[in-house]
Amino acid sequence: MKLLKNLFKQKNSGLQNSNLEVGKKKSSAADFRVKFRKNFIPFLKKDNWKGSGFKFYKQTENETVYLLQVVPEKDGSGFSIALAIHFDFITYRFADNIKDYSHSGLDIRGGLPTNSKIYEYPITDSETNQLFNKLKVELDKAYSDFFNKLGNWQEYYNKFTPQEIERKDRELDNITNSRLALLCARIFNHTDNYKKSLEMAEYGLTTINYPTGNGSALYPEFTRIIQAANNV
Repeated sequence: MKLLKNLFKQKNSGLQNSNLEVGKKKSSAADFRVKFRKNFIPFLKKDNWKGSGFKFYKQTENETVYLLQVVPEKDGSGFSIALAIHFDFITYRFADNIKDYSHSGLDIRGGLPTNSKIYEYPITDSETNQLFNKLKVELDKAYSDFFNKLGNWQEYYNKFTPQEIERKDRELDNITNSRLALLCARIFNHTDNYKKSLEMAEYGLTTINYPTGNGSALYPEFTRIIQAANNV
């Protein structure tokens, strides 16, 4: 009888340990949201980021807005952090209020680090501290590698020509030729560099299949910039 009790205790103990292991794998986006609010949002707020939940933005004095968004994986395995840049002189297509902007609606996108990476949800206090310390370091690095570099629209985009956009090894390789051409044309137009905006918009028209093919929705934007340049 004593032997059966001991066997039962061992099996029950094994089930409990098994349940703990199963439970350990069930950390969710909801659990992480609590940890994120406690461990990372104060860091963002101190650095002049605004927002709540998993979506934040930071306005600069350079007509530029930085975006940071936590993106949970659909399978519950973890999350990624998406970064994006918006220029105030370009109309955002999908929302009027800056707090509703999303990285998916912008052309200049990256992650932490700037190549996309999936992070597992932390479970223990030690894992949580390690993760958020790492994210802080990577966000600091993202300023130089992403935000300050690609957000410097007065200088960075001046180098682009139609020939540069056609290069296979160019930076911003996650943007189609047509959308990069439109972005550059808008920037040149904003800086009154109408010669370059005209050249870029005319090139942009060659990258789309109007009226029904890929990029045809950009046709009105390119023609509007061409008209503005020709009317100067």
